[in-house]
Amino acid sequence: MSLLVRLILGVVGLIAVAALLASNLLQRGFGASYAQIERDAAQHEMQRLVSALEIEARSLSQLLLGWAHWSELYAYVGTRDAAFRRDNLSPATLAPSDLDWVLVIGANGELLDAVAAVRPAQGLPDLARLKAPGDPLFAALRGPLAADAQHCGVAVLAGVQYLACRMPIRDTTVMQPPRGMVVLGRRFDARMIQRVRKESQLDFALAPASNGPSADEVAGAPIASPVFGHASPLIRTLPDTLELRLNISDLNAKPFGALVLHVPREISALGRSSLHKAQLELLALAMLIGVLLIFAVDRILVYRLRRLTADIDRIRTEKNWSLRVDEQRHDEIGRLAAHTNALLGVIDAQVQDLEKRATTDSLTGLANRRAFSERLEQAIRRQQRSGAALALIMLDIDAFKAFNDRYGHAAGDRALEQVGTILQSAGARVGDLSARLGGEEFAILVENTSPEGALTLAQHVRLAIEALGIAHKTAPHGRLTVSIGLAVLQHGESGETLYQRADAALYRAKEEGRNRVAVAREGMPVLMEAGGRSVSV
Repeated sequence: MSLLVRLILGVVGLIAVAALLASNLLQRGFGASYAQIERDAAQHEMQRLVSALEIEARSLSQLLLGWAHWSELYAYVGTRDAAFRRDNLSPATLAPSDLDWVLVIGANGELLDAVAAVRPAQGLPDLARLKAPGDPLFAALRGPLAADAQHCGVAVLAGVQYLACRMPIRDTTVMQPPRGMVVLGRRFDARMIQRVRKESQLDFALAPASNGPSADEVAGAPIASPVFGHASPLIRTLPDTLELRLNISDLNAKPFGALVLHVPREISALGRSSLHKAQLELLALAMLIGVLLIFAVDRILVYRLRRLTADIDRIRTEKNWSLRVDEQRHDEIGRLAAHTNALLGVIDAQVQDLEKRATTDSLTGLANRRAFSERLEQAIRRQQRSGAALALIMLDIDAFKAFNDRYGHAAGDRALEQVGTILQSAGARVGDLSARLGGEEFAILVENTSPEGALTLAQHVRLAIEALGIAHKTAPHGRLTVSIGLAVLQHGESGETLYQRADAALYRAKEEGRNRVAVAREGMPVLMEAGGRSVSV
């Protein structure tokens, strides 16, 4: 049985069992669950009401920011400039605003200014009582606050309810420590309640605080508000509505009043009428979910696994370890594909390393004899097709055995590495190849270069190795040198013959005194070069 079939059977069985259990639970727990849903919804509405009222506080706190970060007010607290008070802290300046009063408190907690806006329809706030010794409201308003903190709350002043926010006074740059505090007050009156009713679409009122739950009331989840305190709403079930009553506290954590909210009982009626319909739709929905889930499982899991398997089979068949499986999603199958690609990368690197080891000289990093022979045959075939020039440069370090005997094999290895570095740069063109053929013997295969250019390259290599200045006391020149043989491919010539002619030129260069370049030409004597000059030998 395939994986897809097993998944289909499992999904169908699970959905059938889940549908039966869900239908049974709906029938058994309908009444209690909808009552709880109603209470939760009513609790949410009370939370929404508190949030709507907190928006009023945030509106006041936004206005407070301008006052608290007013550099002129910051300076005024220190200087008590009368002109500033006249121009900015008078009832006339507050008249256009929505503020009822402003308090400026000094750094030592002293009430510096108490300015009330004149509202003919409301009367003048009694701010003088705040100066009375031990006034609890003023004690709360001048309480400590962090440098950039705000605190809003409600308070009762001379029997009138207010929303008040306070904040330390800072200069505009916020580089100096706070200097005193500014407090803004706004009436918590019928206009504010009506405005919140309109914006929130909630039917509520502000009533006196209640003493505790009655027998027909249950406590809801606590509601914590930085403005109105921490309390649990009391929920009473009426025939058509749920009545919620939440006591709120003032700045001194004393009872301020109670928010009374009425929420229609629409959920219970809707639940009773929709239960039968839900049971009928449950079966159809379960069947649809089953089909969609089976399709999703096939596309997300089974199909991708099949594609991953096909990619792996293709790579294994072709033995092309540089290929990768194609899976871009970042999930379990994607991670499996990533691990598979990582493993393929390891295999590819190991194969490449083995291939490199088989074609590279480990000491100098140049191509070895095997790679040189393969490249020579390839170059011969390209030359036969295109007719482009091809030259072979053979090098042999002069008196290298004597060098090893005198200076040791470690020094000999270092010398070979330095020679290999020069040859690596000499054969850096695309198509050229530098190789170590064995021991102290090297070769450079030069493609698409004229005989003169190949000779110039050979001369450059000889001079560069001599310029290394590696001491060789037993050599004729007192330093490490090389003898070089150069042969240019002739028409119809094989790679073996080219190699033999270059090798013969190399040994002729050694016989004629070493540290020179000998050029072999077809049907002509071997030419010698020493000190940058070619001579006939």
